[in-house]
Amino acid sequence: MEGIELQSFKIISNAGDASALFLKAIQFAEKGLYDEAEACIEEGNNSLKEAHHVQTALIQGEANGEYSNVSLLLIHAQDHLMNAFVYCDLVKSVLKLYKRLDDK
Repeated sequence: MEGIELQSFKIISNAGDASALFLKAIQFAEKGLYDEAEACIEEGNNSLKEAHHVQTALIQGEANGEYSNVSLLLIHAQDHLMNAFVYCDLVKSVLKLYKRLDDK
């Protein structure tokens, strides 16, 4: 397996890891374990950055004429990546809300 397929799986793997970590952060926040929640968010961000780097490399390759076909697998990978970005933003907001509730 080479090229776009391998890169797609790298995106799926890293984005999936990020999503799982973001959801785990909410579980920690529900228990008031904010340091652990923040650590999950940080680790999730690292996975998200890795997936984004792979995506950027694919975009640059396409711009340079290296790739011309778009596969269903790549579309699936993009879906995972975009969901992870949404989870990231949403979880950060949820964490702020939990902290605000604890302050009252």
